[in-house]
Amino acid sequence: MSHDQTAPTTEFRLTNRARVPLLVSMFLILALGALQLLLSSSLHQVRPIAYCLFATGIVGSAYAIAFAVRSRFVFRDGSYRQQFALLTHQFSVADIDKIIAVDAIDYGTRSPAHLFIVGKLDRHLARLTDFTFQRPQMELLINDLVTRGVPIEHLQERLTVKQFDSRFPGVFYWWESHRGAFLLLTALAALLVFGTIGAVSIIPLFTR
Repeated sequence: MSHDQTAPTTEFRLTNRARVPLLVSMFLILALGALQLLLSSSLHQVRPIAYCLFATGIVGSAYAIAFAVRSRFVFRDGSYRQQFALLTHQFSVADIDKIIAVDAIDYGTRSPAHLFIVGKLDRHLARLTDFTFQRPQMELLINDLVTRGVPIEHLQERLTVKQFDSRFPGVFYWWESHRGAFLLLTALAALLVFGTIGAVSIIPLFTR
């Protein structure tokens, strides 16, 4: 009997260092929105901003809870499933072209280890870091994939995001490869939202 038929299901849950900061930050945003809403009860012109902050806190807190509760990586018998907040991605060993293990990718403030599971045409199937999961768990997954014949590229040098992206184009998400453009679009979107809210708040003052 092969080991595939008797292998138990292995499940990795998020580390506390990945869950706790997000939950705390979302709680603070929700509390700030609630306080702003309370203080704006006598200032009707700023109420739209307060509502926006409070709604942002609710949505953000709901996402943080979903992230903390649902996010995990599960595998058994050559079948793999990664859950990330509300998203679920399932694939099999036949879909995997290779795995890339990087000891450190420098994001400027910290350099976590990464494990990329890559499909055909450099399609991103899954990704684990030693911030979201423990290193022994990542090593266990690597051993499982290697024993099933999946080729591995192990990069022991410390790489920047740009160096990794030039070496493995398409593996990173687009917003990681073009962080400047992503930050600019995010800033423009934020300005548009808060500019609209500000206009809605101020216009009534000039139409009385």
